[in-house]
Amino acid sequence: MKDEKLIDAISKGDESAIKYIIEKYSKLLWSVVLPILETVSSEEDAEECIADVFIYLWEQPSRFDSSKGSLKSWLCMVARSKAIDRYRRAIKNDCVSLDEETLLMEMCEEDKAFSRLAEREMLSDFTEAFCKLNELQKEILRRRYCYDQKPQKIAAAMNMPVKQVKNQLYGTKKKLRAAMERR
Repeated sequence: MKDEKLIDAISKGDESAIKYIIEKYSKLLWSVVLPILETVSSEEDAEECIADVFIYLWEQPSRFDSSKGSLKSWLCMVARSKAIDRYRRAIKNDCVSLDEETLLMEMCEEDKAFSRLAEREMLSDFTEAFCKLNELQKEILRRRYCYDQKPQKIAAAMNMPVKQVKNQLYGTKKKLRAAMERR
């Protein structure tokens, strides 16, 4: 069935159209949502996120514009957006108070310079420097050190090239190290 016909049927309240879309695209949306949420949420949260995508389509079918792409790509975009929103909420709720301490401890295990700085008990300096980072830098550090994701997985989840993730990690660690050494 064509995308426009499906959307038209959904607009008219045809439950068989939404059931068809759910059956056709559920597995695909799992492959979009799960890499983003698997380290910070349960499988039930990922399932709920996918359900939210279908509810959004059911409640607002007019949001889909066939002139901008296929229903498949639109559903993937909505799923990715909803998963990222859930990821950010989970990070904010779960990792706020221990974020900097966890990051510092994990970074110390990997980097000798951080280890020497930590020996001088500079958590407050690290926290201050960490707070000055932009959200992209913070999210990449959290994924790498709080959730032990490899750069390839971070890149896939954040829709970035792996090289950019590696450059961000390197540059951000260098920036934090310099800020701590100045103190």
